[in-house]
Amino acid sequence: MLANTNRAKLRAAIWDRLEASEPEMLALCQQLIRTPSVNGADPEEKVAQVISEALIARQLSPEMPVYEPGRPNVLASLGQGDEGILFVGHMDTVPVGDGSKWSFDPFAATIQDGRLYGRGACDNKAGITIAITLLGILKEWEHALPGRVLLCCVPDEETGATGRIGIRPLLRDGYLAANQAIYTYPGLDLLCIGHRGLVRILVKAKGESTHTGGETWESGRSGANAVTALAELLLSLEKWRPAYQAHPAFPGRRPVVTPGTLIQGGEMESMVPANAQALIDMRTLPGQEAKDLLGEIRSFAKKVQQRRPGIHFEVEKLIDVPAVSIPPETPIVSALARWTERLTGQKPEIAGAGPANEGYLLIGAGIPTICGFGPPGGNAHAADEYVEVEGLLQTAKIYAAAVLDLLVPNNL
Repeated sequence: MLANTNRAKLRAAIWDRLEASEPEMLALCQQLIRTPSVNGADPEEKVAQVISEALIARQLSPEMPVYEPGRPNVLASLGQGDEGILFVGHMDTVPVGDGSKWSFDPFAATIQDGRLYGRGACDNKAGITIAITLLGILKEWEHALPGRVLLCCVPDEETGATGRIGIRPLLRDGYLAANQAIYTYPGLDLLCIGHRGLVRILVKAKGESTHTGGETWESGRSGANAVTALAELLLSLEKWRPAYQAHPAFPGRRPVVTPGTLIQGGEMESMVPANAQALIDMRTLPGQEAKDLLGEIRSFAKKVQQRRPGIHFEVEKLIDVPAVSIPPETPIVSALARWTERLTGQKPEIAGAGPANEGYLLIGAGIPTICGFGPPGGNAHAADEYVEVEGLLQTAKIYAAAVLDLLVPNNL
């Protein structure tokens, strides 16, 4: 019995079980990769079923709340008490892109030279795999845990981290009762204590169509080109540097404006374009408000309108994800940093990430959240996405040690 042992012995026993489970963990990760869950093409239902079956096989009792048909969440928990550590991962992936750029079949889960390749390998199926494996092993010592460990696998993260059918309703319905959390994104070199914000704005240009071969267009008496007006606005925004204040969680980082990440315009070859639209992607720092940025873009648009009679702009906010951070002295930060250095020999950088994710929803709900920390990998959202095979066990041990430090008294 472990009831009379100390935390170090409990940790050693769990690590031994993790080592014995390494082949099983790798096989599960391959199975998840081989189950496509491309956002917009493959609803998460199939991969959610694989996750659910893996949890049941480990004596856990998954729940699958559904907020959109075919796109369930998968939840599991163990232990009891007021303290709770939540592991979060998203089940959807981005598309393959140009398949000719891949060295391997994106859904074959090929292992070569110590790397496991496939779409979703590091973003985010390896992190989910590790959490499933860890919960299954912790289940064996559930009686020794004076706290809870939870897993939350969500759909639809890749469309903009809105949490609309995942974290938002799960929080509303009381499923995520934890006091600290880890989003299992890849990388042990950065202990991510926050993320920059994301504001996406749609700009529509309205002009006047006329025949490009007509005399009235030639003489300037009719027609207003919405495409070139929009281009003028986008080029102005490309030079724009919004005001901001430096933040300690984001050393050396600044807000970034990327105009025209998506663009459409025109109606026919011989018509002066009466319609054009473009998406503006903005990455923000704490203190920057979407409403202020929206107002500045409208000011830029007004100046273009004044220079171009017949042009009108509509500016609409689509996504507003705030920049967030947690204090670096938060217990979960300290525990993960300590065990990463002990097990890898490298001290992770403690800072916020450039890309946004769903961490803001948890932090906003009062749950201090690591917004990314998991198995080493690379090429997320690119060809030949991979996760380091040895990183699965390494990360599982770090997670396990941190959980025990946070939940288990040393004199257990």
